[in-house]
Amino acid sequence: MGLSEKKRDLLIKLFGPENVQEEDYERCGFHLRLSLSPVELAPLGNSMRDMGFVLEYITAVDRITHLELVYMFGSFEVLCRIKVQVATAKGEMVPSLMGFFRAADWHEREVYDMFGQSFAGRDRIERILLPDDADYHPLLKDFFSKESDFYEAFDSDG
Repeated sequence: MGLSEKKRDLLIKLFGPENVQEEDYERCGFHLRLSLSPVELAPLGNSMRDMGFVLEYITAVDRITHLELVYMFGSFEVLCRIKVQVATAKGEMVPSLMGFFRAADWHEREVYDMFGQSFAGRDRIERILLPDDADYHPLLKDFFSKESDFYEAFDSDG
């Protein structure tokens, strides 16, 4: 694994051995999986930045009962990828990582657009993909598209 034992041990010390799991990179594409709570995001951002990691992306998964935020960190120095999963109640604000990684701006805006997840510590969050007046978040499982609107807009007699 590309992650040094020292850095792995630091993550275990910060977040607990029950929250840090080694993974098979060849099988899943990352070396470590961390399962954290929203309050641990700021310490995570600080630690990952200080260890030289970059933020590759942020996304989310609607688990029906809650949202699962997924953060992927990578290193340019050695082949090492770390996946961080954060379970949060729908509508609960979580800390932004913009203070640690400028790349978080675009990704947090996308997660807001698609899932409605808000991030604390931002001056404001502007939509990036949807219209400013959109009152919906299309990747939530309770989102129902207006199928009839689509067919009306693209109806063809052949």
